[in-house]
Amino acid sequence: MTDPRLYAFLKNLVRTVHATVLPEALEEKMIMDLSLQLEQRLETIITEQLSDNDAVEYASLIQREAPQNEVTTFLNSRIPDLSQQLQTAIKQFEQEYVEFTQP
Repeated sequence: MTDPRLYAFLKNLVRTVHATVLPEALEEKMIMDLSLQLEQRLETIITEQLSDNDAVEYASLIQREAPQNEVTTFLNSRIPDLSQQLQTAIKQFEQEYVEFTQP
């Protein structure tokens, strides 16, 4: 399930970029597609920086559905500037989407 903050960000992005009101089902599909793309991009940033042992531990946290604060604490202890990297990636994703959708 998509993080509510990420969902709100993408919903706002879709509504801002598309000047006309989209049918609800289309808008929802676009948000879900964008969510998948962005989550994959963020996941790649995370996993590329983890050692093999840390990647196994991270996968274990995800598989057992550890609380978000536990996952965040683990990742921040392994990737000190993670928050900045993810923010940069989100801004880049937003810029790319805007550029892609402009005529």
